[in-house]
Amino acid sequence: MAVHLSQSDANSAGNEVVFTNVLMWILTPSGDLTNRFKERRNITLDGNVPVPLPYIRDVIQQCSEFFYQFRPTHILRLITPAQEVGQFPVHDIVLEAQCFNLVFPPRRDRRAAQVVVVKDVPDLESFRILLDWLYTNDVKKLSKRLIEQGVRPTMVNFVLNCRFWGVVDARIQEVVWRILT
Repeated sequence: MAVHLSQSDANSAGNEVVFTNVLMWILTPSGDLTNRFKERRNITLDGNVPVPLPYIRDVIQQCSEFFYQFRPTHILRLITPAQEVGQFPVHDIVLEAQCFNLVFPPRRDRRAAQVVVVKDVPDLESFRILLDWLYTNDVKKLSKRLIEQGVRPTMVNFVLNCRFWGVVDARIQEVVWRILT
């Protein structure tokens, strides 16, 4: 059976392939990011207790409800290039285990969440989706949220946020690939 495409269909299909390839390229970690990912073997908790990074990444999904029972360690005050501002309570161990472009400053007061200002965050709405992923590592929920928000704008901003924060996770790449293809 032969399939005949009009010129506009061919252009549209070609544009989709380019769009998909560009987003997948953005999700591919740079050499520097790959090195940081390989070098960060432990996260040191209070009392100088090193916890292996692979262990933390493996148990995050099972512990997601656990984190919500405790006060956040930090408040991320995020500012986009358009000067939109959002505040997000977070737990440093969750982000440090998965965001390799982020290093939290030492906490001065363990009783209160420390505010960390981060500028030039690509987008606040897609950051919410990413933050939810970081706490749950739930592939089905991530797929659903990205599709519900509208693939093109949300996917671009989500991918840019992954790159901005230094998230290295093949499961995210698989979700994005499946949605786009």
